Amino acid sequence: AAQAELRLAFGVAPDGKPHDISVLKTSSTDLASRTVAEVANWRFRPAVLNDQPIEAKATFQLESGTAASSGTNRPAPDPDWQPRTADEFLARGYARLRARKYPQAEADAADALKAASDTVAAWFLKGRAAYDDKDYRSALDAFDKVISQRADWPEAYRYRGLAYSHSGGHERGLADYRKAIELDPDYGAAYNDLGWAYMDSGELELAKSNLDKALALEPNLISAHENRAKLLARR
Repeated sequence: AAQAELRLAFGVAPDGKPHDISVLKTSSTDLASRTVAEVANWRFRPAVLNDQPIEAKATFQLESGTAASSGTNRPAPDPDWQPRTADEFLARGYARLRARKYPQAEADAADALKAASDTVAAWFLKGRAAYDDKDYRSALDAFDKVISQRADWPEAYRYRGLAYSHSGGHERGLADYRKAIELDPDYGAAYNDLGWAYMDSGELELAKSNLDKALALEPNLISAHENRAKLLARR
């Protein structure tokens, strides 16, 4: 079997949240895309200097099913380097997505699609960029393509659900949030989205139970706290 290999570099903020995640090396665009999305939700014990948390750099390496992470002073790659491969287009696209350069991120996804035989990761990036740019129709088209190729990807269902909800289609959004949770029962963000959609539809008890579940899974999820406060104001 082919060896799975992945190396990421990223910063860790004083609050323990990772940022500026860059792909240094990967054997699979799909592996890189899914791992970047996962690492973005991790929380780290921050580095400490003079009893105060400080900014730090870290790396994550996956090789043949084993993973390791470590601190490092080496800077992450420049998000504006000129890519040559599909992996590099995806890495720059995600860097541009985090920098809110949505059209440029979509352009990198399009270039990755031209260069890659495995297109699902590029379609996911294209969907994320379109969604964050509030182009919900294009986001729906992209996530449809992701799900047609990878029906077991919870993040794809979650973001397609959000695109449906923001397009006025809470009913279809609710179905996608439930599917995301079916695939990943510990997906706190999907419970939050489900609670928000129920609240927006006037189903307050269902909203409460799902927001409570989101906060039980992810106590620091700010959007869940905000939605819980909005729900309390309506009860």
